[in-house]
Amino acid sequence: MMLVQRLKASTSTPLKIMLITSSSQYIPRALEPAYCATKSGLGMLGASLVRDSDIGKVLVVAPSGIDTPFWAGTDEDTSTMLDADWVAEQIVKLSSGAFKYKYAKLLRSPARSEITECMDSNFQPI
Repeated sequence: MMLVQRLKASTSTPLKIMLITSSSQYIPRALEPAYCATKSGLGMLGASLVRDSDIGKVLVVAPSGIDTPFWAGTDEDTSTMLDADWVAEQIVKLSSGAFKYKYAKLLRSPARSEITECMDSNFQPI
Protein backbone atom coordinates (compact mmCIF):
# COMPACT_ATOMS: atom_id res chain seq x y z
CA MET A 1 0.00 0.00 0.00
CA MET A 2 2.82 2.37 0.85
CA LEU A 3 4.62 1.60 -2.40
CA VAL A 4 1.48 2.39 -4.42
CA GLN A 5 1.06 5.62 -2.45
CA ARG A 6 4.66 6.66 -3.18
CA LEU A 7 4.42 5.71 -6.84
CA LYS A 8 1.24 7.74 -7.23
CA ALA A 9 2.96 10.78 -5.72
CA SER A 10 5.93 10.50 -8.08
CA THR A 11 4.17 10.18 -11.44
CA SER A 12 1.64 12.11 -13.46
CA THR A 13 0.46 9.12 -15.50
CA PRO A 14 -2.04 6.53 -14.31
CA LEU A 15 -0.34 3.59 -12.60
CA LYS A 16 -0.62 0.01 -13.76
CA ILE A 17 -0.65 -2.24 -10.70
CA MET A 18 0.07 -5.97 -10.74
CA LEU A 19 -0.51 -7.91 -7.50
CA ILE A 20 0.38 -11.58 -7.12
CA THR A 21 -1.55 -13.31 -4.37
CA SER A 22 -2.07 -17.06 -3.93
CA SER A 23 -4.80 -19.66 -3.79
CA SER A 24 -4.38 -19.11 -0.04
CA GLN A 25 -6.34 -15.91 -0.68
CA TYR A 26 -9.52 -17.97 -0.96
CA ILE A 27 -8.57 -21.35 0.59
CA PRO A 28 -7.90 -21.16 4.35
CA ARG A 29 -4.90 -23.15 5.56
CA ALA A 30 -4.64 -24.22 9.20
CA LEU A 31 -0.85 -23.83 9.39
CA GLU A 32 -0.72 -20.55 7.46
CA PRO A 33 -3.26 -18.11 8.98
CA ALA A 34 -1.08 -14.98 8.66
CA TYR A 35 -0.10 -15.86 5.07
CA CYS A 36 -3.74 -16.44 4.11
CA ALA A 37 -4.83 -13.18 5.72
CA THR A 38 -2.04 -11.28 3.98
CA LYS A 39 -2.89 -12.73 0.56
CA SER A 40 -6.60 -12.04 1.10
CA GLY A 41 -5.77 -8.46 2.04
CA LEU A 42 -3.64 -8.06 -1.08
CA GLY A 43 -6.53 -9.26 -3.23
CA MET A 44 -8.90 -6.79 -1.57
CA LEU A 45 -6.31 -4.02 -1.99
CA GLY A 46 -6.37 -4.64 -5.73
CA ALA A 47 -10.16 -4.61 -5.86
CA SER A 48 -10.16 -1.33 -3.93
CA LEU A 49 -7.34 0.41 -5.81
CA VAL A 50 -9.19 0.05 -9.08
CA ARG A 51 -11.70 2.62 -7.76
CA ASP A 52 -8.91 5.24 -7.60
CA SER A 53 -8.94 7.49 -10.69
CA ASP A 54 -5.14 7.78 -10.54
CA ILE A 55 -4.82 4.04 -11.16
CA GLY A 56 -4.84 3.03 -14.82
CA LYS A 57 -5.43 -0.67 -14.40
CA VAL A 58 -5.08 -3.41 -11.80
CA LEU A 59 -4.25 -7.06 -12.34
CA VAL A 60 -4.59 -9.51 -9.45
CA VAL A 61 -3.31 -13.05 -10.08
CA ALA A 62 -3.66 -15.96 -7.64
CA PRO A 63 -1.39 -18.92 -8.50
CA SER A 64 -2.16 -22.29 -6.90
CA GLY A 65 1.23 -23.52 -5.74
CA ILE A 66 4.44 -22.88 -7.65
CA ASP A 67 7.31 -25.37 -7.76
CA THR A 68 10.22 -23.26 -6.51
CA PRO A 69 13.27 -23.85 -4.28
CA PHE A 70 11.11 -22.70 -1.34
CA TRP A 71 9.87 -26.28 -1.03
CA ALA A 72 13.34 -27.89 -1.06
CA GLY A 73 13.97 -29.92 2.07
CA THR A 74 10.27 -30.12 2.99
CA ASP A 75 7.82 -33.01 2.78
CA GLU A 76 5.62 -31.03 0.37
CA ASP A 77 4.70 -32.94 -2.80
CA THR A 78 5.50 -30.53 -5.64
CA SER A 79 4.67 -32.93 -8.48
CA THR A 80 1.42 -31.13 -9.36
CA MET A 81 2.64 -27.60 -8.64
CA LEU A 82 2.85 -24.99 -11.37
CA ASP A 83 6.10 -24.37 -13.24
CA ALA A 84 7.49 -20.92 -12.32
CA ASP A 85 8.26 -20.01 -15.94
CA TRP A 86 4.73 -20.93 -17.02
CA VAL A 87 3.31 -18.78 -14.20
CA ALA A 88 5.43 -15.80 -15.31
CA GLU A 89 4.27 -16.24 -18.92
CA GLN A 90 0.62 -16.35 -17.85
CA ILE A 91 1.01 -13.17 -15.79
CA VAL A 92 2.50 -11.34 -18.78
CA LYS A 93 -0.36 -12.56 -21.02
CA LEU A 94 -2.98 -11.59 -18.45
CA SER A 95 -1.53 -8.08 -18.12
CA SER A 96 -1.98 -7.27 -21.81
CA GLY A 97 -5.02 -5.76 -23.42
CA ALA A 98 -7.53 -3.15 -22.37
CA PHE A 99 -9.09 -3.51 -18.92
CA LYS A 100 -9.44 -1.55 -15.70
CA TYR A 101 -9.47 -4.55 -13.35
CA LYS A 102 -8.77 -8.22 -13.91
CA TYR A 103 -8.68 -11.04 -11.37
CA ALA A 104 -7.36 -14.44 -12.45
CA LYS A 105 -6.60 -17.77 -10.85
CA LEU A 106 -3.73 -19.92 -12.10
CA LEU A 107 -4.89 -23.46 -11.43
CA ARG A 108 -3.14 -26.81 -11.65
CA SER A 109 -3.92 -30.40 -12.67
CA PRO A 110 -4.07 -29.42 -15.49
CA ALA A 111 -2.28 -26.07 -15.48
CA ARG A 112 -4.64 -23.38 -16.71
CA SER A 113 -5.52 -19.72 -16.37
CA GLU A 114 -9.05 -18.75 -15.33
CA ILE A 115 -10.16 -15.12 -15.43
CA THR A 116 -12.86 -14.80 -12.78
CA GLU A 117 -13.49 -11.07 -13.06
CA CYS A 118 -12.67 -8.45 -15.68
CA MET A 119 -14.02 -4.88 -15.85
CA ASP A 120 -13.60 -1.93 -18.16
CA SER A 121 -13.02 1.68 -17.07
CA ASN A 122 -16.77 2.06 -16.45
CA PHE A 123 -16.68 -0.97 -14.15
CA GLN A 124 -18.69 -2.99 -16.63
CA PRO A 125 -17.87 -6.69 -17.13
CA ILE A 126 -15.82 -7.51 -20.22
